[in-house]
Amino acid sequence: MATIKDVAAEAGVSIATVSKILNDNQYSSGKTRAKVMAAIKKLGYQPNHIARSMVRGKTKLIALVVPDIRNDFFTQVARGVEDIANKYDYRVILCNTDEDPGKQSKYLEMLRGGIVDGFIIAPADDDDALIKKVEPGRLPFVFIDRVCSGVQADAVVVDNRDGSYRAVQHLLDNGYRRIGFIAGKRDIFTGRERWRGYQQALGDYEIALVDQLIKDGRFTIEGGYLAMKALLALEQRPEAVFVSNYSMTIGALKAMTELRLKIPQEIAVVGFDDSDWAEFFVPPLTVIRQPTYTMGTLAGEILFQRLFESETSERKEIFLRPELVIRKSCGAR
Repeated sequence: MATIKDVAAEAGVSIATVSKILNDNQYSSGKTRAKVMAAIKKLGYQPNHIARSMVRGKTKLIALVVPDIRNDFFTQVARGVEDIANKYDYRVILCNTDEDPGKQSKYLEMLRGGIVDGFIIAPADDDDALIKKVEPGRLPFVFIDRVCSGVQADAVVVDNRDGSYRAVQHLLDNGYRRIGFIAGKRDIFTGRERWRGYQQALGDYEIALVDQLIKDGRFTIEGGYLAMKALLALEQRPEAVFVSNYSMTIGALKAMTELRLKIPQEIAVVGFDDSDWAEFFVPPLTVIRQPTYTMGTLAGEILFQRLFESETSERKEIFLRPELVIRKSCGAR
């Protein structure tokens, strides 16, 4: 493996000159630079990026911490973040927490050790002690999709309460009154806000809450499956179900498919989060669509603004409105 010393010898320059060219694209002598770059290409030299980052004080890395990369929502967010990172010649480290606060803590300990210049996080815990110890002025970070209580940091989130309200309102406007709700983790921001939207919609239509119709799915496929099984086991089944995230919707649909239930003739369904397959499901699924890619790009731009700004500006909190996409899984009554 070629070394910087080999490159210097091949180009007929000093090691210091090679180092300067590698770390400063504006090196004054074009002829010398050309000789060094030709030597690098000939020898197949690969610069030590860790050593270079120590010299520059920048790692050229950011991290994206998400609770479930299998969830198509976070896949699209990741694409948006990575596109912005590439724009600034940065690379992205993906950290998947599996909705486990303990696993998240281990990642945060690693990130605080200086291996990245900043990070974007959808926290698995609404009250994470380690996040509260991170100083945004020293290690910039941006919340995405979720926020932590008591932490003053930039955030890009969706109006979850409004999205949930509109989903339930659509069912109510189509004549459904016994509406089941598969809830996410109500101890975190998104789960709590979607629960409140469900409550508010029923209240506005003077429909009483029925505890039996509310099941926790923990934002997972398995949780959604078990929650829907529990709803379908009720002596009086719900007429319709609102499933409050992508992963739980997959699990819920699996449970309904096993019982060969006809949608919407036997039970209507609205999901929270859209995906390519939802349009081609039989019947096509009515959903709340979030601007996932845009969320990723906005969070990325805010993070890089923090990384490059000379003076700290005011905290940014961006709320985006989701969209109700009406397809065929509810039916008009």
